[in-house]
Amino acid sequence: MVKQSNESNLWWLLAMAGFATMIFGLVALFWPGLTLAVFVLLFGGYVLVAGLIALMRGLLGVAVGVYLVRNPAASFVTVILITGISFIVQGLVDVARGLFTDAESSTARMMGLIAGGLSVAAGVFLLNQPATAGIAFVWIIGLYGLVAGPLMVAAAMDLRKFTAKA
Repeated sequence: MVKQSNESNLWWLLAMAGFATMIFGLVALFWPGLTLAVFVLLFGGYVLVAGLIALMRGLLGVAVGVYLVRNPAASFVTVILITGISFIVQGLVDVARGLFTDAESSTARMMGLIAGGLSVAAGVFLLNQPATAGIAFVWIIGLYGLVAGPLMVAAAMDLRKFTAKA
């Protein structure tokens, strides 16, 4: 018996998209003026909203940049906090991936767990000492790169061996 993949069970989504496309085609053929007018209004609204969002993002970016240049201490603490949070989130993702993936390679899973644990540890350290991290911050980044990098390369080599067998 052939087992069907999840994608083959979603045929009805493609069928629904086909029916919706046919209905749109009929509306466009029988009411071309109305279709064009609605399209122009929708597109105009989209461009207006996208432009306003881009303008606000640009103004916010300029304001944040001016603030950070005028307050370098706040900039330093902000960078450390963002980096610490990023390390923790990425580490948790790596640990979860190592625990819950169906990877055949136990080495790749173990390397992901170790790298994830190191990332969480580095992030927690940074969050506990944000104002005084200074040189330690740079050292943590360097040590993380020296430890996590080879682990990632080892996992990649192991994955390459695994995919070559398949």
